[in-house]
Amino acid sequence: MALSIKSIIGDNAAKKVRHGIYGVLRSVITRFRRQDNTLSENVDLGGQTLSGEGVRARFGGTKPMYIYGEDNEKWLFKEAVNCVGMSKRSGAILTEIGANIQKLVDPDTAIEAKALGIRAHGFGSFQKMVEVDPNAVDLFKWQKNPESYPIEKIEELTPDILREHTTDWLLCNFDTKGENFVIDKKGRVRGIDKEQAFSHIFKEGAQHMNTEFQPNPNNTLYNTIFSKYAKGEMNLNLDDCMGAIQKIEKIPRDEYLNNFKGFLDTKCDGDPEKRKQYEDAIMARKDGLREEYRKFFTGLIHGRVLNTQGKQDVYPLDENNRFIFKDEDRSKVKNVDRSSEMQNKARENAPKRMPIKAKDLDAMGTFGNTDNRKEKSPVRDKPSPNLSNRNKVPPPVPPKKK
Repeated sequence: MALSIKSIIGDNAAKKVRHGIYGVLRSVITRFRRQDNTLSENVDLGGQTLSGEGVRARFGGTKPMYIYGEDNEKWLFKEAVNCVGMSKRSGAILTEIGANIQKLVDPDTAIEAKALGIRAHGFGSFQKMVEVDPNAVDLFKWQKNPESYPIEKIEELTPDILREHTTDWLLCNFDTKGENFVIDKKGRVRGIDKEQAFSHIFKEGAQHMNTEFQPNPNNTLYNTIFSKYAKGEMNLNLDDCMGAIQKIEKIPRDEYLNNFKGFLDTKCDGDPEKRKQYEDAIMARKDGLREEYRKFFTGLIHGRVLNTQGKQDVYPLDENNRFIFKDEDRSKVKNVDRSSEMQNKARENAPKRMPIKAKDLDAMGTFGNTDNRKEKSPVRDKPSPNLSNRNKVPPPVPPKKK
């Protein structure tokens, strides 16, 4: 069995070693990096003044963090650098933008954030610290070991998780492992650490919702939950994302894009062509939000029907087997009938089945998620009528490097 520093000296000691190594690297690199402009030490955060250098925080990772404020309201300052100390302003700016989009989706659960510079630590982000429930479900632990909590405990959290999924989809943020969610004293799931947003905005796998795209070593919480739903291993109310969709649909283009101004100014550096490419990619995720969910949920439902023999849910599908949202006409929906008793019995007796694959949905002629398919299904000679009408949008063209 391979040994690690953590297994030998313990978690807390390993963190100190990691931060010590980081400190040595940073002390060398920061001698040569461009210094960011800083503001005075008295920092105004919406009328609240913070002062002093802050107390070093060690929550994991390698980026320096400091705690400011009083016991009743604390803020976490995180330096805008990469893992070895090179300046990365976009990380702090995207943290603030993440808070802006959270506010559009649900102001009550947004994590307040502000990107700015201070004399002691340079440019970075202030994030208001959330008082977490120490007895709440650890979603990162559950991802690693699904047996660590009853599935019903996770199902209670899924309305909040679907809400946060909308935010992360709009931000093209795939750094969404269970560790990047906290549960506050009111039992609400709240997403943190959005600084990886738009890192994959031009990658093919990021253009459509699916359960396969995993750009980071740890799988996303969303991939885990949606896959379990498709297998029939847990329940979701797919209507829980409806409120977020309706809010985003009402926002005019210019008002929405204004939320990303700081990021676009920094990323595009006055290049109008590059800026347009990013703006178009950002707006594509907003404008196509409802239909993207429709395609994704349709694929999940058909996978769930196959994996559970259609005994575990009532699905709002139209005559073309497509998902219907609750604010649309459900008067003629095609449901799969079942009772709670049937559902429980099916859950106990149904054999464990593999998730439905895109090619299987394709062969059925259903409206599934086939964006990642590399070859045509051999079981048919021509596209299904339902699939042939699909509005496939090619991935945005990456900006030209200068």
